[in-house]
Order: sequence, then C-alpha cells, then structure tokens
Amino acid sequence: MSDAPRRARPGSLSSLLNGLVALLFTRAELARIEWQEQQERLLLQMLLVGMALVLLLAALVATLLFVALLTPEAWRGAVMGLLALLLAASGIVLLLWARRRVAQTAPAFACTLQEVRKDWQAISGKDLP
Repeated sequence: MSDAPRRARPGSLSSLLNGLVALLFTRAELARIEWQEQQERLLLQMLLVGMALVLLLAALVATLLFVALLTPEAWRGAVMGLLALLLAASGIVLLLWARRRVAQTAPAFACTLQEVRKDWQAISGKDLP
C-alpha cells in the first residue's frame, strides 16, 4: 500500500464536501478581514469624536479664561468671542466630517454577504431574500 493520500473523485460526495469546506474557510477569512476593517473605522471615528470634544471643551475653557485674564475691557468681548467661535467651529466641523464618513461607508460585512449570496445562488439556483 502506498502512503499517498487518496484524492476524491470529481463529482463524488467527498469532492463536494471538500469544496464546501474550502468555500466556508474562504468566506470565514473574508469575514475576518472585514471585521478588522470595521475595527479600524471605529477607532478612527472614536479619535475624531474625541478630538472634536476636546476642541469644544477648549472653547469653553478659553471663554472662561478670557473673562478672567487681562484683556483690555474695550476688546474683551470681541477677542473672547472670536476665539470661542473659532474653537467651537473647529469642533463642529470635525463632528460633521465624522458623521459624513459614517454615512458614506458601506454596511458592515457587505462583501462577505454578497459572496455568500453568490455562493447560495450557484449552489441552489435560487436567490436569497
């Protein structure tokens, strides 16, 4: 007897099962890659929101500090208001940018679901609902 592994005959049940297992492994790998992409997007979104909140908090602190500092009384309101508006506008722009990025990204696991639908149609000849 030889020690060489036996290969499944094309069209046999063993060949079909081997193909299905290989297909499942491929889809699992695709899902893992998409999971990593989702984690990276979430981290970026959290950083953007964090930066926006820091800028908005800095706007509040700057407003309070300007009241207490040595700003000439004639210019106190204008300088304080300008700095507060600048920081608040920066924070709002970052929040709107983060919101737009979320709205423009594809749904999670879209590629995996599309490939599973193709596989199902190829195997069964029917479309998934």
